[in-house]
Amino acid sequence: MKRIVLVGGLLFGLACGLAGPASATPIAWGLQGAVSSSQLSQFPVGTPVAIDWLADPATPNACAGSDPSVGVYFGQTLTETIGGMTFQIGGILTVGTNVARGCTGAPDNTAQLSLVTWSGPNLLEGPLDRNWPCCFAPALLWSTPSATGAYPMLPPSFAILEGPLAGGGRYAVTSSVQAVPEPASITLLMLGAAVAWRRSRRGTRAHR
Repeated sequence: MKRIVLVGGLLFGLACGLAGPASATPIAWGLQGAVSSSQLSQFPVGTPVAIDWLADPATPNACAGSDPSVGVYFGQTLTETIGGMTFQIGGILTVGTNVARGCTGAPDNTAQLSLVTWSGPNLLEGPLDRNWPCCFAPALLWSTPSATGAYPMLPPSFAILEGPLAGGGRYAVTSSVQAVPEPASITLLMLGAAVAWRRSRRGTRAHR
C-alpha cells in the first residue's frame, strides 16, 4: 500500500510539472493517516485523520532578501479532520530552518509547518488551544531529500502531525500521516497504463 501511495504522490508532482511553472494558484495537497498517541479521549490511537493543505509554491520567501538558502513562508492554510471533527488551521512553513532560527544558519534537511492558529470545536478535556506563539506551536514535521530553503513542490510523503491541543497544551494528540494521490494523479496513472498497454499490443502485432 505504501508503494502505491508514494507512486501516486510522484505522479501528482509530474502532473503539476506538466501543467506549467508555479503560479499564484494554490494546490490542494492531501495527507491521511491515523492517531499514533493521544491524551484526548475523543481521539484514541488508530482514529483516522486527514489533512488538506492549500499549498502555494508562489508564496514569497521571507528570507529571500537575507539568505534564500533557507525558507520561511507565512500564510499557510490547512484543514484537519479527525474523529468526526474539523479544524481550520493557519501556519508558518519553514524549510531548511525553523521559526526560532529564522533566516540564519546553514540549511538542514528538515521542514516544519508551525500550526499557530486554530478554529473549531472544543474538546472534552478542555477548550481548544486556538493561538500559539510561533516558536512553541504544534507542527507538521518531516524530512526533505536535500538541504534547501525552497518551497516544496510535492507534499511530504510521510510526516508527523501534532494537534489539536486542549487545556493550555496539557492534552494533545499526535498522528502519522502520508501523502495520498489526488484525482489528477489517479487519472495520470490510468492514462499511463493505457498508453503502455496499447504500445505492448502494437509491439505484439508487429512481431506476428
